[in-house]
Amino acid sequence: WKSKDFTGQDPWLENQYKQIDSYFTKLENATATMAYSLNTSTTSTSYNVSLSSTTQTMIVNKKLLPLGKYGNTFNLKVSDTSTSGQWEFLGFRVLFDPQPYRPSN
Repeated sequence: WKSKDFTGQDPWLENQYKQIDSYFTKLENATATMAYSLNTSTTSTSYNVSLSSTTQTMIVNKKLLPLGKYGNTFNLKVSDTSTSGQWEFLGFRVLFDPQPYRPSN
């Protein structure tokens, strides 16, 4: 699954992207791959989310992004790396700080 490109509060402002939070249903011995890209780039940054838990019925993943993740648009892709494919991606949110307006030239 791949999201649309989000622009934040104002499509003319660049944002500093800070955090991605996501919810999944639990599936033992499974892993989901999350990948995000900025500014409609074909290059993305990815990380894995374990969908196993002995104490949770839903998997809550909170990912802090490294400093310096700036862009006008953001999108997220979720891939299934399990063999059974019986888990569900329930939702996500992205936290960001709008940056001051900067002219292109």
